[in-house]
Amino acid sequence: MYNMIIHDTRLAGVVKPDSNTSLFTVSSIYTVSQILGAVARWTQSYGRIGKLSIWCHGYEDTSGYGGYGLQLGKDGVHNNNTFLFGSLYRLCNWIVIYSCGTAGVAPGNAGTEYDGQKMCSGIALYSGSYVRASSWTQYYNPGTSAGSGLDFGQWEGWVYTWAPNGHRVSKWQPYS
Repeated sequence: MYNMIIHDTRLAGVVKPDSNTSLFTVSSIYTVSQILGAVARWTQSYGRIGKLSIWCHGYEDTSGYGGYGLQLGKDGVHNNNTFLFGSLYRLCNWIVIYSCGTAGVAPGNAGTEYDGQKMCSGIALYSGSYVRASSWTQYYNPGTSAGSGLDFGQWEGWVYTWAPNGHRVSKWQPYS
């Protein structure tokens, strides 16, 4: 089973996937629908994806709260378009989102369009995959072309996991 990284180039860094991981580089010219459709087509040739990693920026407010969506492709990922992950239904075991504040919820935003927990639940439900993301800002080393590649290191803050039915199944803080 192969893994895949979707890397939005607005997240600076040099990506050096291992031999079992395919790299799909995207930018602001592609819509989320085009990106996910291309991943789905890839599985027709190579089979189910073990872990689909999404490397992009996440939107946070000036207080550092996330949950405002992902800067992926032209239109980004938000609560109003998680249904687009339906094109990946049961094609990935895991979707792991390495992005700032993905699962965040600012005070007063629970249940609104700016609820990162709700967004991750929607991604899990529509994709039929386990989804993992953090609510905190994620720090990373962008790497160099001559040395090591982009490295997120350890998770920062609270890390959440959603089951394929959209229910949150764990919350943990790995390095406190």
